[in-house]
Amino acid sequence: MARLDNKVAIITGAGRGMGASHARRFIKEGAKVTLTDVNEVAIRELAEELGDNARYTVQDVTKAEDWRRAVEETETAFGDVTVLVNNAGILGPIAKTADLDEDDYLKVCAINQHSQFLGMKAVIPSMQRAGTGSIVNILSLAVCGPTTDSRALGLRGQQVRDPGDDEGDRPGARARQHSRELRAPRPHQHADDG
Repeated sequence: MARLDNKVAIITGAGRGMGASHARRFIKEGAKVTLTDVNEVAIRELAEELGDNARYTVQDVTKAEDWRRAVEETETAFGDVTVLVNNAGILGPIAKTADLDEDDYLKVCAINQHSQFLGMKAVIPSMQRAGTGSIVNILSLAVCGPTTDSRALGLRGQQVRDPGDDEGDRPGARARQHSRELRAPRPHQHADDG
């Protein structure tokens, strides 16, 4: 018996990257999976690759109606949802806070933060009917660590990597460097500044 036999999952942002990796692993472990993304071509191709235990639906995770539809379609195809992987997320513009457009900021908040609430709200009734459930909310390393300005949610005050830094070309290097920057004390920062 595989680890995820009899599990029914919705995985957001499944069109590429971590979301696609999660989907492949869930299928390999025996789950039935609904892949969601705004990129229909990518999730359709992945669903075809993964076979009968995968389906897809185009979803804007910032819209409650899209969440209702994704849950209803999943329940119709596979049964009650028992796993939600809230993976969809964006980096957003790289700009100093004073230069950042409010609409761009709100878009990052809507996709990276509010959508997770909408997803949990949409799947919890299905999980309650199933008598079990697991919710995994994926969070970027960019928001980890103390900071004294608005660098959380993908907002940055400077370039993350030196253009000559070879490490910056490897996957994850940019996030690791940014995480180090957020944890490093600033020269003008005092211990009691937070």
